[in-house]
Amino acid sequence: GDGSAAGRLYAVLFAAAAVCFVSAFFAAIRVNKVFGYYQSGAEGKNAALITLLFQTLACLTFLLFLLLAFRKLTINSPVLTWIGGIGPELFLIHGYVMELLPDRLRRGPFLWYAAVLAGSLLAAAALSLLTHRLSRWVIRHLENMCAWTGSLRGRLKKLTVRAAVPAAVLAALYLTVGRNLIRAEEARREYLALQNARVGDVVLFGRYDTNGFAGRERLAWIVVARDDKELCLLCEKGISGSFYHQKHEAVSWEESDLRKQLNSDDYLNMFSTAERALLVPEGGNLISLLTVGEAKAFFRTDEQRELVVTEAAKMHGANTNRFSKANYWDMKGYRTSWWWLRGDSGQKEITAPIVTVDGTVSENEKYVNKPGGAVRPFIRVAVP
Repeated sequence: GDGSAAGRLYAVLFAAAAVCFVSAFFAAIRVNKVFGYYQSGAEGKNAALITLLFQTLACLTFLLFLLLAFRKLTINSPVLTWIGGIGPELFLIHGYVMELLPDRLRRGPFLWYAAVLAGSLLAAAALSLLTHRLSRWVIRHLENMCAWTGSLRGRLKKLTVRAAVPAAVLAALYLTVGRNLIRAEEARREYLALQNARVGDVVLFGRYDTNGFAGRERLAWIVVARDDKELCLLCEKGISGSFYHQKHEAVSWEESDLRKQLNSDDYLNMFSTAERALLVPEGGNLISLLTVGEAKAFFRTDEQRELVVTEAAKMHGANTNRFSKANYWDMKGYRTSWWWLRGDSGQKEITAPIVTVDGTVSENEKYVNKPGGAVRPFIRVAVP
């Protein structure tokens, strides 16, 4: 009696969970098409939130369905056991497999998924075999080394002490004298390059994290214009990803969050004290973006306006396109991004101008709170 009642209750709950999941899944798809995170036709501040709520509901009902299913379903398969044995390698390698597969396989979802699955399993199996053999080799040699490393410990201690003293002296000399000399020479060469630069040249000015690791790298700029007093420099690559403005509201460039961000310490610290002294303010900004007119004037073709972003920019949310139209067949692996331009001074708009992934200028395509736009700083530098 009790067992059959529990069975009937489980069947009802399982059926209800299945119906709820299927309903929530198709509802989430429909809502995403109507609203979506990135649909340019979606109006109002809550479009992305509505989509997220429906997708969250679909995920929760799917988890409930799985929990109920696995109370009765037991899977004991040699294939799944084998996949479990190569799980770490499968997790690490599948992204590379997706990058290496030719784009023509994307034309059909089934073909794409099958190719990714098959390629990932084969690559993971080979990697697992290699790592297991390498691990056994390392362990065997470490065990052999342990027999004679004991006699070396005393010698290593003496060598460590002897090496520590000169290393400390060299480090102190570098921190007090050497680093300043290196920076002074770097600044001299940098300023000389600015004085001699012509339109179209690439110069180094400032430092910024471009690879996502510790430290900052020299930042490259394109000379887009110059006269006898100053240079106009545009960052060669997109160095970050950002909103134009975080709220879904009409906003002018002067009131935008991106203008404030560009002129905050986060960006101004790209430049040393000597470099910052060379920056020429424009409209109260030391760092700005190109206007629509400048983006059209400084580049002769759409292809020249295409923007490659740094690895750090990708980590900070800059959108990247697999291939632009211009570079689709050249096999160089370009990853272009759309990037923000500066809106007209004092004019409040719900959209902001951009340069698309294909290098065309679009004045009202992206809402100001659209995430993922690359940031390409523009500065003016005095060259007296």
